[in-house]
Amino acid sequence: MTIANWLYQTALSWPNRPALYEGDVLRQTYADLLQATCNRAAWLRTEHGVQAGDRVAVFAKNAPEYIEALHACWWIGAVVVPINCKLHPREAEWIIRDSEAALVITQSGTLFAEQADIHEAALCMPVRQNEKLTPLRRFQIKISLGCSTLQARQEPQRGDAKPWECASDDALLRLGRRCRAPQ
Repeated sequence: MTIANWLYQTALSWPNRPALYEGDVLRQTYADLLQATCNRAAWLRTEHGVQAGDRVAVFAKNAPEYIEALHACWWIGAVVVPINCKLHPREAEWIIRDSEAALVITQSGTLFAEQADIHEAALCMPVRQNEKLTPLRRFQIKISLGCSTLQARQEPQRGDAKPWECASDDALLRLGRRCRAPQ
């Protein structure tokens, strides 16, 4: 089981339980965190071309969006390279280059704008409120589990289904229950 699968299973089991607080304020339930993770993973794949196995550096202060970015990278299968936000940008640049990161996520998305060879994105991504992406919709994603790997397929949205709900014939749900790939 991976961390991405843990989030998915937790959202299925306890969608309304608190997942993320900012101080004393509840920011997201597990269902909300899964939804934000799926949206961010789709954004990373479509807008920035992040693929499974790519390294993604994160050079930003602690924020709820940081958690979403971490889970989105793990959901895609990318490797996260966390960089201490207290380092000087030149030190962070060395880590980014040494790790061969395909993308660096920063607070503003403009910290390394002068470096043509560093692909950068802002931690606070643009979110389309009118469209919610589900784990099995809009983009293909690999979820590595302890016993096998599944290539999820593109699916049409299922009417009023909540983002964490899947029909019983969904490959991802079958894989989570039986831990084996569908035939």
